[in-house]
Amino acid sequence: MVDVWIRSNVEQYPVHGLSVAVAERDGDIRVYSHGFSDVRRRREVTPTTLFHAASISKPLTATAAMIASGVGALRLDDPLSRALPGWTIDNPFDEPVTIRRLMAHTSGMTGDRYDVDDPNRPLPTALDQLEDEGFPRTISYKPGSAYVYSPYGYTVLQAALERAYDREPFSQTMRRLVLGPFGMGSSEFEAVPTHPIALPYDSELFEKNDQAPISDPPPAYRGLASGGLWTTPSDLVRFLMGFQSARSGCTVGGLTPELASEMIERKLGFAADGVCGREGFGHTGHSAGYLSLMFGDEARALAVMVNSGPSMDFKGGEYAAFTFVRRLANYLLDSH
Repeated sequence: MVDVWIRSNVEQYPVHGLSVAVAERDGDIRVYSHGFSDVRRRREVTPTTLFHAASISKPLTATAAMIASGVGALRLDDPLSRALPGWTIDNPFDEPVTIRRLMAHTSGMTGDRYDVDDPNRPLPTALDQLEDEGFPRTISYKPGSAYVYSPYGYTVLQAALERAYDREPFSQTMRRLVLGPFGMGSSEFEAVPTHPIALPYDSELFEKNDQAPISDPPPAYRGLASGGLWTTPSDLVRFLMGFQSARSGCTVGGLTPELASEMIERKLGFAADGVCGREGFGHTGHSAGYLSLMFGDEARALAVMVNSGPSMDFKGGEYAAFTFVRRLANYLLDSH
C-alpha cells in the first residue's frame, strides 16, 4: 500500500529521490525507496543510500549532551564559562548562558545560518570555530526568556562536548554515545560520508530526467552538531525506537529513562512546536538539496528523506517538496 501511495502521489511534486522507513507494531522496520540518488547517472535510491539530515542532527547532539550530563562530563545548569573556560561571550543580562539553554534554543544566541566549507578539506573543530573572528559572541536577549532558533548555539554545545571529552573528534563522540548504542550503523557525523549518498537537487529548478546536482560532492557543513548528520530513514527510526524505549524504562547506552523524559518535558533538542501537528517527538531538516522529517510516539516511529530541496541561498519558507514529505508522513501515521 505504501509503494502504491508513493507512486500515485510523488509525480505531483518536485522530488527526485526519496527513502522512507516506518516501524511496524511488531518492531520490524519497513523501508520504501523511490527515484534517483543521481539523476544523470540513473542511480536509484536504495535503503542504504545516505541523505543529509540537516537539523535532525540536533536531537541526536542533545541526546549526547544528556548522556554526558548523566556521567558528570557536562553540567547542564552551570554557566557556560565553566564548560568553556577561557572563551568569553558578551552577556549584558543577569541570567547565565547554560548548556541546557543552548539545547533548548533559549540561550540568548541568535543566527539561523549554516556555514559551509570546502568538502575536500578537513573541517575545523567547534573549539576552533569559536575563535573565528566572525563567530557571534553577543547575547541578544535575556537567557531563558524566549525561544529563538540558533544553529550557532549548537556549535557552542559541540565545543563543550569536545572539551568535555579531551578534544575527541565530535564524530567519534557521537559514534560512541549515540550512533553505536542506538544501532545507527550506517550513520555518520562527517563533512563527506564514506557510504554512497543521494546527491542534492534544487527543487525549484526541477527537471525530472536531466538535472545537475547543486554540487558534487555536496557542501560540507561546519556545524556538525547542528547539521552534520548523514543517515538513512531506517537509522533514524532506530534512534526514535531506542529513545522511546528509554522513555518507557529501559536505559539505552547511557540514556536513562529520567534523562529521556527530561528531554521531552523541557523540549531539549526536539522540535518545540511538534511535528505533523501531533503529540510526539521529532524534528525536521532543511539544507541545500535535502528535506527530511522524523516523528515518534509511544506506538509509532517513521522518517522520510528526499534529495530535492532548497538552493544554496535558502532563506526559509515552505517548499513544494516538503509538502510532499508532510503528506507522506501523515499518510503513514494514519495508516499504521
